[in-house]
Amino acid sequence: MKLNSFHIQSKPNWFFLLVIALVFPIVYFHLFSAGFIAWDDPEYLINNKDVHQFSIKRFCTTFYIGNYHPLTMLSYALDWKFFGKDAFGYHCENLLWHFLNTTLVFYLGKNLGLKSLQSFFLAFVFAFHPLQIESVAWVAERKNLLYAFFFLASILSYFEYHSKQNIKYLFLVYLFFIFSLLAKPSAVVLPLVLIVIDYFIFKQNIKVNYKWYLLFFVLSLIFGIVTLFSQEEAKFLLNTHNYPLLNKIGIFGYGIFHYISKFLIPINLSAFYSYPQSLTSITLIGILTLMAFFLLVYTLVKFNQHLVLFGLFIFVVNIILVLQIVPFGDAIAADRYMYLPIIGLVLAVIYIAERFQFPKIVTVAVALVFCGISFVRSGLWKDSLPLFLNVIKTNPTSFIAINSLGVEYMERNDFDKSYRYLNQIVKLYPNYYKGYYNRGLLNGKTKRYEQAIFDFSKAIEYKNYYKAYAGRATVYYELKDFPKAIADAEKTIQLEENNIKANYVLANCYDDLNDLAKAVMYYNKSILLNSENPLYYLRRAIVYGKMQQFNLCLQDLDRCLSINPNYAEAYYWKGVAKVNMRQNPCSDLKRALNLGFLEAQQPLINYCK
Repeated sequence: MKLNSFHIQSKPNWFFLLVIALVFPIVYFHLFSAGFIAWDDPEYLINNKDVHQFSIKRFCTTFYIGNYHPLTMLSYALDWKFFGKDAFGYHCENLLWHFLNTTLVFYLGKNLGLKSLQSFFLAFVFAFHPLQIESVAWVAERKNLLYAFFFLASILSYFEYHSKQNIKYLFLVYLFFIFSLLAKPSAVVLPLVLIVIDYFIFKQNIKVNYKWYLLFFVLSLIFGIVTLFSQEEAKFLLNTHNYPLLNKIGIFGYGIFHYISKFLIPINLSAFYSYPQSLTSITLIGILTLMAFFLLVYTLVKFNQHLVLFGLFIFVVNIILVLQIVPFGDAIAADRYMYLPIIGLVLAVIYIAERFQFPKIVTVAVALVFCGISFVRSGLWKDSLPLFLNVIKTNPTSFIAINSLGVEYMERNDFDKSYRYLNQIVKLYPNYYKGYYNRGLLNGKTKRYEQAIFDFSKAIEYKNYYKAYAGRATVYYELKDFPKAIADAEKTIQLEENNIKANYVLANCYDDLNDLAKAVMYYNKSILLNSENPLYYLRRAIVYGKMQQFNLCLQDLDRCLSINPNYAEAYYWKGVAKVNMRQNPCSDLKRALNLGFLEAQQPLINYCK
């Protein structure tokens, strides 16, 4: 029997959510086998000592990659406790949060007076539009999912308050707003969203609730100031993008054009949209877009199309912070910024479709196309390499992607391809300090030490980059030029006190110079900064051996082996320590040899006949 729209319309809410739930594992199939991405995931998770140690105090007092979001960091710490380095758990949780947000969007539609099918369409597009892939597939974008959940929960609580006039719901509005701010400061726009809802949906004069709005805006102001400090500390507020006023207006308008066009026609999507070298075309497009937008608003007001206007305002209010009014970051736009704003555009489309009676087959076809594009795009997020290559495909001169590809191939020990991209980045952007720094790392890794010193020196010349001092210190250590290695390492620590590489270089230098007390001091600092690196324990153990402190030596070697049970050299030195302690070293020396450490062969012959 053929189902007509009335039969579908009469289905209970859980039916529509069940359909979406069944589509989820299909569209996001690739994410179940996805790993971490080289952008931000290591800083947030893999190399983040605060997350590993579950340091709630640090989450509340520290900025991470230019952001203040203690609730998000707490989420990562819980994940680390359960999943460790297994990316599967993180992706499953991201999908869970996205589904919960989709459910809230469905009920938001119901509260706005949409029919069940319309609410279903709103939630379906929110769930599976290709622009949403970045927020869902990128572990580092957990903050987007968390803040959206509490943001939507706050709005729904506001509807409940208006419906039941119960003060507890107003309390929930504020509580969820605070949670949203603690997940991501982008939530500061919530008061504006509530004002738009009051005006268009509840037909209220905004002066009636000004006392409520006041507290909202105070909270927004506080978190806005904190965000500016965090962005400034991370050097994300860029003077290089502080263009003349006309260009700024053009960039603002271009952002609106970019997001609306990518919403309507989601092709040539990218994980990174670079600023163009010339702003002429963007400025022109942006100004024309603003003129067209204001004309559209005027027309909608004139013809009393207030619901379409409501959708557009919801979009603009939620996207306005990332339209580069205050220039930050190196990207002119990002797909993840559309995670919540997309709701406004879908609402506008729904209202227009109802006004002009669009055939339902059109909406079904659009939904299926979005699912297909999203399925393909989610596959790009399985691994860093295909993602970076896709950025290059859509933006061949993207310095971020070229540089990232060079680093990615270096990590994979594909040095020829790494040189190809890092040489390209230095040629295209001769003042880009990170290009020189990363090529310096590559030259150091391939033992081209003189070239490495040149590259690190260039990075220092252009930026006074603390990591370049640490990299050059490492090269000087390899060349046994201890005075220069120590000088660069100490300079690094002046610029960044807790730099692990610099402390480790100093420890190695003083070890080689036989200043064992200083060597232990800097190995201690290295271990304090990263207690999960077995090499640090091994090197300190060797120093303890030189100091005849064999019990401490064995403790460090045992700790080293608890981190890496197949560390052959640790077994060798454990055998050496036992020889000095007149204990039986044979099992340790034999294990070292079996694991491929050939230096253990002669001691094994000498002491284990």
